[in-house]
Amino acid sequence: MNTLQGPGHKTGQIELWFLTYLLLGIAVYGLSVILMPSVVAAAGHRPFRIGAVVALQNAGLLIAPGVGLWMDRFERHRLVLMSGCLMIALGFLGLYSVTSLTALLFSAFCIGLGTAAATTATMVFTIAERSSQDWSGRIGYVQLFNSIGTTIGFGLAGWLSLRAATMAGIVAAVAAAGVTRFTLPARVCRSATANPEPSTQPDTEAYQGFPGDLPRLLVGWFILGFGISCFSSPYPVIMRRVFDIGIRSSSSVLSVATLVGLPLYAISGMMVIHLGSLRVLVIGTVCRFASLTTLSLIALSNLEKGKGVVLLIAVGIFQASWPLISVSVSDQLFRASSCGRGFAVGLLTFVGAAASASGAIIGGVIAGHVGYRGVIYVAAIILLLAVSEILSRNAKQRTRGPDRIPA
Repeated sequence: MNTLQGPGHKTGQIELWFLTYLLLGIAVYGLSVILMPSVVAAAGHRPFRIGAVVALQNAGLLIAPGVGLWMDRFERHRLVLMSGCLMIALGFLGLYSVTSLTALLFSAFCIGLGTAAATTATMVFTIAERSSQDWSGRIGYVQLFNSIGTTIGFGLAGWLSLRAATMAGIVAAVAAAGVTRFTLPARVCRSATANPEPSTQPDTEAYQGFPGDLPRLLVGWFILGFGISCFSSPYPVIMRRVFDIGIRSSSSVLSVATLVGLPLYAISGMMVIHLGSLRVLVIGTVCRFASLTTLSLIALSNLEKGKGVVLLIAVGIFQASWPLISVSVSDQLFRASSCGRGFAVGLLTFVGAAASASGAIIGGVIAGHVGYRGVIYVAAIILLLAVSEILSRNAKQRTRGPDRIPA
């Protein structure tokens, strides 16, 4: 069968093609996070150039709305996903073989382009032929696989040499394309990506979304992504320059924290149903703000006794809280949008990429002028703004009352 058919078809919650997103987690969300700034720094480039390379990777994600529109119109979902995986492999090949700034920028852009295509197609496959009650659970499972891959990627980045880790990224991306080819249908028909049958859940404020709130969701996502990117883009360099922690240790901390946070993907789906996606998003964002605040205090105080334990806890909370943010934002997206699913995912990816690119550039500028401590302080302030924005949306939701999910 080459097409996923309409909403009546039922399959298990976990499917073989989820391995594609696990392999992409290894390559894009694990290895590249550590390798991108590390390779640029190892080539002798200045902090601003590190930010520029990471920013260009995120700039590649800006094509996501176009990818979504193209998929919605021509229904070539598997082709888009496979092409994205192979583009990511090409980017890693560049990181493996070149050191000039121009070549590194091109490689980063290829990884960004591939990520835009692969992520957009993956999210469409995730909710295809599913009722709206199943979305948060399905999103949680898919992102669980992605997070397992991310954990493996962080571990590989920490324990392999830069060249060996880059080769691992190439292998993982090519393998993801192969899994896609043999486990997914060629396309998802339009009826399978539209909102399926009307929700049979009770009309509780906790469960229902608010159709038409997409612009505010995107604004909030930009603020949150900007603050996170300021810190996470130069993360391995920050840990080495500010806290004297090497690449192996810093990536191992992320790997362990991601592993600890894996159960939160399934838990987040249940929390969204019972608490509402906005409240879950508040919890996740507050956790990240608290983490950056703690790191800021350590950087200010030059704490020595017990510094390692506190750093481990702070970075662990920062990384482990991601499932709360990721699942809740994805659930809000599908409930708030009335356009095609591919285009909606593309818009979210576009805004996230713009935020990440902007955050990476600003982080590099701040690091070049006042040092990497300043990057942590600015990121913490921006996340405080993100918390305020989400709380204002939550207050508006309480005063307005629940709307119906569109059929």
